[in-house]
Amino acid sequence: MDEVMEEFRDSAQRDTFFLRQNLTALETILDEPQPPGTLLQLAEWDANWSMDHDPTNDGAAVFLRRLAEMLRSAIEEEESGRWRTSSAIGTASTEEGDDSA
Repeated sequence: MDEVMEEFRDSAQRDTFFLRQNLTALETILDEPQPPGTLLQLAEWDANWSMDHDPTNDGAAVFLRRLAEMLRSAIEEEESGRWRTSSAIGTASTEEGDDSA
């Protein structure tokens, strides 16, 4: 899962748009009733994750919720980092302006 999180972080550094779309899709699927086996198929086939330890929809739901949490975390980390960076740049510009006055 550490490698997956690193991939999410790398993607977030480029753009969070698609990560947000994936997060919305995951949350929607998890929040709405699904036919039996749907979540298991999503986890094993689409996410290519072995669910041998709990090959049930409930087990897959746990895995998919974890992915959603990781996506949310990567998005929030990147956006808070952008905010801090733009905030620091704004502060530096203001301070430079104060020195010249």
